[in-house]
Amino acid sequence: MAENTRKVHQMIDDLSNELIGSRTSNRLANISFHRIEQEMMDAMFYKGLLPFRMYTVGSVHEGLSNDTLSDRDVMGIEPTFPMVLWESPKEGQNLNVGYLLAEQNPNEPAYLKIKAPEKCNLLKDIRDIIDKDGYLNSNDFKNFNLINLKTDTHDDFKIQGPSCMFDSKDNGQMIPFDVVYCLKCQSWPPITSEFFTRERPTNWPSQELLDKVSSLDCLVVAVGHPSTGLKDIEWRWSFSVAERELIHEMYAPFAKCMYAMKMLKKKYIVYSDSDKPTPFCSYFIKTACFWMCETFPHTSNIMNLIRKTLDWLIDCYQCRNLPHYFIPQQNLIGHLSKQKCDGVRGKLMEVKKGLWGKVMSSEFPRDELQREVVNGICESLNITTVNEDDEYTVLEARLLDHPMTSSVLKLILPVLHSQIELLEYYRIKVKLENDFFSLDMAITQLIDTGAHPSEILNLPQLIVSPIIEKIDTIIVPKRFGGVFKTRLFRYLGDVYTYLFIHLRNKLPHDDMMSYKDKHLEFYELGAEMVFTSQWSDHGVGGLIHVLKYHYLLGNHKELKETLISLEPKLADLKKKLTDFDPIICMEVSTGTSWQLGAWATDKLLHHLFGCFHRKTFQLHPIALALYINARVSLNEGDIENASNIVKEIKCLEIEIELKETQDILIKIIESLIGLLMVMRIIYF
Repeated sequence: MAENTRKVHQMIDDLSNELIGSRTSNRLANISFHRIEQEMMDAMFYKGLLPFRMYTVGSVHEGLSNDTLSDRDVMGIEPTFPMVLWESPKEGQNLNVGYLLAEQNPNEPAYLKIKAPEKCNLLKDIRDIIDKDGYLNSNDFKNFNLINLKTDTHDDFKIQGPSCMFDSKDNGQMIPFDVVYCLKCQSWPPITSEFFTRERPTNWPSQELLDKVSSLDCLVVAVGHPSTGLKDIEWRWSFSVAERELIHEMYAPFAKCMYAMKMLKKKYIVYSDSDKPTPFCSYFIKTACFWMCETFPHTSNIMNLIRKTLDWLIDCYQCRNLPHYFIPQQNLIGHLSKQKCDGVRGKLMEVKKGLWGKVMSSEFPRDELQREVVNGICESLNITTVNEDDEYTVLEARLLDHPMTSSVLKLILPVLHSQIELLEYYRIKVKLENDFFSLDMAITQLIDTGAHPSEILNLPQLIVSPIIEKIDTIIVPKRFGGVFKTRLFRYLGDVYTYLFIHLRNKLPHDDMMSYKDKHLEFYELGAEMVFTSQWSDHGVGGLIHVLKYHYLLGNHKELKETLISLEPKLADLKKKLTDFDPIICMEVSTGTSWQLGAWATDKLLHHLFGCFHRKTFQLHPIALALYINARVSLNEGDIENASNIVKEIKCLEIEIELKETQDILIKIIESLIGLLMVMRIIYF
């Protein structure tokens, strides 16, 4: 390969690297948000507010883009489930729950049977599904637990493998959920000891990460090996919790490689539902990327990582041996015929043959940034733009042949890289706009069961404060710890605002007065949102939360004072806003009565919130602040000021997703202006 051609080849690889980076720019945002959610769920489980211990696993909770998702995965353990042990407990050892003993399958070491040495220490429902030989029936366990998920909402679930699959509506979209009930092991199985001690050329995972992983739960799920004759009593080890942590701590290029591989599989390595067991699945990609990360030198070249990963998988299918990451003795494809392995190998080789074009087309035509960048390059070089996904192969040849390609890419790549860094912060901002559903759900449960107001009001701080204390040390990547801490303070302020209004109206009680100023306390702690030294809302976001609080409580004097102090800050911030808007949107949940009911002060807005079929309703804070200002002006009969404010709201440059709510605020004000003008004509 000529030196110039090699240089251009590397540059078009760099183009793919950057575009894959744009597609995975929400990785740290997803990791941060879901780690906080997991901490909340753990805390609520230990306080008895969740019926079972939930582990959120799978691609979205591992931080990968939503593009790779087929469903949302949850693993659950009831507190009454027995513990799985390797040997009988020592005398005097108290397990609190019953126990079962594991018997590993020597031929398929990732699988096991579970035997009950005695039934008396087990829950009756567990005793009833132990066979005559003392083994716990995996099919009966699965069916018994999954049938309990059948509700009026989820009566169309289906059982697949160890899981129960059903659809749940979220913001108008049907999201597939995959729930797996499992058993917890007292410790990792002895066969995994080599995982913690083997030599690793890249020193990944580090010893610190290995120590952390060793403390995580190892689980057992009710599914047998594809070729087993013991399907009713065989189980499988699950390391999903450890896998999630490893992917969170994986070097970014390897995580991006995993994403790209999953997208390639989704489009080019497809098998029908009739191919059971599947010859190639996402878990094999995850396994391959783990091995790559601990075997190959770390590099920023994602395309080279994809090539190495494909080569590794091709070799595995050539040898008909794909080693399990935690238990290498387990061959993940040992049950496949030579014909099946050759078929997968052929598809992998075909993908590698035209890799650049296939990586680029795996997102076509949804990736608007990619289309904009690629077609901009084509126009600069005066070559045909890309209109179909199969045109990327032709484009690669044209780029390699064109004498000006390196000059154009040399100008574009640095700009694209800086845009993607900005995009990462934007993704964090978008994730910060979400509320924490698990805590909202627990609060709703307490309200519905008639808990004492002090118990309800004590819960949010009890759950969230410990998370805030350790958020930027062990939960969230350090550079984002500050913004998530601020978001949690504001979230607590919102929760206490909504709860105080709801409980004051429905259950007035003297104990509530000690929580009267909690909202303002947390709003003050979350006053300013600072992303970096470049991006800050300069305290405007926190002040708008305070403004909303006084508006909802009808504190007219404080409302006016806040509007006066907000006005110059708001004017100054609007001048500084760039494409990256550091203002975090406010999310109103229409699915919880205690949040929705707090907006009853504004009957028109409350009615519109209630009419929406979505579970959440987002408001841009600046639009809301201007709306509140207009409502105050109209209460004082100042039509001119209200009309000017409408013009300001119309001039706001906000995301297209918020245009609908912006229009609603405008229509309410304009309607009230019209009504006030008619009343003046009639009465004056």
